[in-house]
Amino acid sequence: MERIRSALGFDGLLAVDSVGKSGGLTFLWKVKDQVQLRSMSRNHIDVEISADGDLNNVLGQQDKHGGAPYPNWLVEGFREVLMETGLIDMELTGHQFTWERGRGTSAWIEVRLDRALTTAGWLNIFPLAKLYNLEGASSDHNPILLVPEVVEKRADTVKFRFENAWLTEPMCKQLVIEGWEGGNDTDIQTKIKVCSEKLFQWGKEVTGSSVIKEIFWRQRSKQLWLHSGDKNSKYFHASASSRRRTNQIHRLKNGEGSWIDWNEGLAEHITEHYDHLFEATQTSW
Repeated sequence: MERIRSALGFDGLLAVDSVGKSGGLTFLWKVKDQVQLRSMSRNHIDVEISADGDLNNVLGQQDKHGGAPYPNWLVEGFREVLMETGLIDMELTGHQFTWERGRGTSAWIEVRLDRALTTAGWLNIFPLAKLYNLEGASSDHNPILLVPEVVEKRADTVKFRFENAWLTEPMCKQLVIEGWEGGNDTDIQTKIKVCSEKLFQWGKEVTGSSVIKEIFWRQRSKQLWLHSGDKNSKYFHASASSRRRTNQIHRLKNGEGSWIDWNEGLAEHITEHYDHLFEATQTSW
């Protein structure tokens, strides 16, 4: 922590050592003479801060109840400072206001003057952190308590699953052969484990992300079509032939209501009455 203090340019440092891999507290501040230690333990660091100036500002008129409203230029200026510094005002759990004066009188004023400002990076580390308003203090300011809670990210255990899509890849067979024959003196369980490890690593490279999968299967579909082009041609040829048989005209009914089959001179009949059929078609259009 001393190295961190020096790197960050802070003057003051208080630290409570961790016990094993748990616990540990650190308090850093800029001007060393502004902080006086009152007490500290494994669970707390209590200090008294003496600094010139007073924040006493709000982020909106809703942060004050009673009395004259804050000047808008002062409120907007405070908001701009937070925006420029990237600080985020934490939501307060409990009573809305932290300072009061004149309780029980017509001049009763309540204001939220105490707050905790954090960065987005800090909130990512402590997404469940809460800021509590501890009411009932003897001072006109209520103490606020920030309770951070770290969310431990657990690494998901990835189990091996064989993908049927790998069967279309010649490399898949090669990897299985290498993994199986690589350890001739090992048992079957070890051979299976070696093969699965090789396929697992190779499979991630072939079909890793969703984008790669999309590109992979788009390319694969083209390769499969080229590889099986003769089969596809036969399939589409058979489909076209079937459709052509379905669409064939085998016979027509003439004006007298009689059927004329193709073998009975249907072609000659159509040719003979071509002009009539053409005129009738033009009329219907």
